[in-house]
Amino acid sequence: MNTLVCIAIDKYNDVNIENLNNCFNDVNTLMSLLKSRYQFDDTLLISGEEQTTRKNLFNKLKDIFINAIPEDNIVLVFAGHGEFDEFIQTSYWLPSDADHSDSSTWLGTNEVINFIRSSKAFHIAVISDSCFSGDLMKEKTRGGGFIAFNKKRSRLALTSGSIEKVSDGPKDGRSPFADILIKELEDNQKLSLPFFEISNLVILKFDDKGIQTPSFGTIPNCGHEGGSFIFNLKQVNLKASDYIVENYSLDININLPIKFEYKCTLPLFTESLFFDKRSINDKIQSSALKIINEIRNDISEVYLQMVKDKQKRHIGFEISYQIVGINRQYLSMIIEVYHYLGGPYPNLYYYNLNFQYLPEKELKISDIFYYSNIKLEIKKFINDYGINEIKESLLHYVQYMNESNIIFAQNDTTLFLYLNNHLPKVISAGGYLEIPKNTLRIK
Repeated sequence: MNTLVCIAIDKYNDVNIENLNNCFNDVNTLMSLLKSRYQFDDTLLISGEEQTTRKNLFNKLKDIFINAIPEDNIVLVFAGHGEFDEFIQTSYWLPSDADHSDSSTWLGTNEVINFIRSSKAFHIAVISDSCFSGDLMKEKTRGGGFIAFNKKRSRLALTSGSIEKVSDGPKDGRSPFADILIKELEDNQKLSLPFFEISNLVILKFDDKGIQTPSFGTIPNCGHEGGSFIFNLKQVNLKASDYIVENYSLDININLPIKFEYKCTLPLFTESLFFDKRSINDKIQSSALKIINEIRNDISEVYLQMVKDKQKRHIGFEISYQIVGINRQYLSMIIEVYHYLGGPYPNLYYYNLNFQYLPEKELKISDIFYYSNIKLEIKKFINDYGINEIKESLLHYVQYMNESNIIFAQNDTTLFLYLNNHLPKVISAGGYLEIPKNTLRIK
């Protein structure tokens, strides 16, 4: 579960602490952006005088981090005043009831780090737009490979400056740090954006003539293992008005003195706002031609057998499709091939087309979720979601499957597995499994 916690403090009770202009607006804009564009399950905004006292902030943050479980990821955003005590080399966030002359009324970043250190959450990322916030981390890091980022624990921070004063920006504007961060998150088109990458973008885009130096690094001694929180774009479903699809037919073109019935219906995208219809149509046609070539070979073999046996057979086939999921990131489609070649049973086979728009590629099941052994995962899916009466048979045939020939489709909430092609006819209908995505570690 991805949780976003945002703290914004503009107003301070102590007249000796200058009120700020943009913390609430910056945080509120950032939170709205992250909620609307990225995958967060829960959000919490902490602002206002009563919510942002030292006592309330301490107890709320302790509660959030201590009660997290290993399946949780937490992004903490703070915008407000910060201070640094040179004698004990410690930085602080100033709550709304802070006394400018009494550091015991401030919230030490070491206290926040202690909560993070004790937390079981898998990924923890802190974004701090406050003075002296760079003291949160002691060393810089860039982590490992992309897959490792999501599989290894992380404790990372992005701050608006090092151990220095930072700008709040003009009234009714944005702080320089928040302005760049929000723009980068708004403009991002990558499906998955690691925390370290957005941090580097902010740092690189920052004016080198400015008075502050945004920083990124690990939070020390808190269990960082080289991973990174990933900002995943929401997979927004397309409306009917976003694309137009028409049916078209392909001719099988078999030059044999043989009669057969056939029907081939596939989609043709004629209008689209969010993807290149030509690429998708090419992929669909390419898949269809491959299937038709296989059918041609099968019919040619049947014809030779008919000549040899001097017997006629009833031959027919039908190709149809189902668009399982379509949004601004991908198209997921199943092609069903039903054919009868004169044997005792008709055959039903499934083919998939899972196409990602940017960057363009055909998705494999390993692109959807993390696993170390696909056969073990399928056995788990069968045990959890399979039909009880044939689970034993399904588990037996898993040994004949591998990643390259697993047929699957997806929508925003569900991964669909079509194991039917690998099963005997008597149990093939039970090879269809629906796995909720919230039970998977989705990429």
